[in-house]
Amino acid sequence: MTDTRHVPKPDWVSQVDTAPAFDLDADALLRAGEFPLTIVQDHLADLGADGGGVLRSSFDPSPLIRALERGGYDCWTSEDCTGKTILRVRRAAADEGGIRPSETLDSDEGERFWLEGEELHMDVRQMPPPMPMIAILEFLDSGAHEGAVFVHTPHFPVHLLPELEERHVQWQLVTDQPNESILRLTRDTLS
Repeated sequence: MTDTRHVPKPDWVSQVDTAPAFDLDADALLRAGEFPLTIVQDHLADLGADGGGVLRSSFDPSPLIRALERGGYDCWTSEDCTGKTILRVRRAAADEGGIRPSETLDSDEGERFWLEGEELHMDVRQMPPPMPMIAILEFLDSGAHEGAVFVHTPHFPVHLLPELEERHVQWQLVTDQPNESILRLTRDTLS
């Protein structure tokens, strides 16, 4: 993902700012138990080629931006005077490539995301150590998804467990086989 705060503003951003098809608050979505990536993708799926929208957040939405960019969307961010991140997003032009949002989302960093029904999965098995743990913690810390997430790791992530406890994230071992462990992670609602 490109840090767009240091990239000149593309022409399409002015079009989105002038007439956004949607203007969403990621913090409000998360408080309501919604998954911002899914909501943004739903809005974008209904738009024409030139349509786009805005997502505002008090947190760094890097994992969300990576997922959108891998899903075939253009993204550009800036900060407002209060320090909130303003993400502008639109469907990438047809000649710019990109995968469709319904496909598995692979990143240059090595993690993959996909939905099975309503369940989000994150696969970090192809990443070299210590990147699986770092990617999982960055994703959790980003606040991009507050629901359960199934993480697929290359082995049982014993060093991840204290970090999860510190973040009030509960874990459940789903499977532990050679070359793959799957943990179901959920936020501790009692904290």
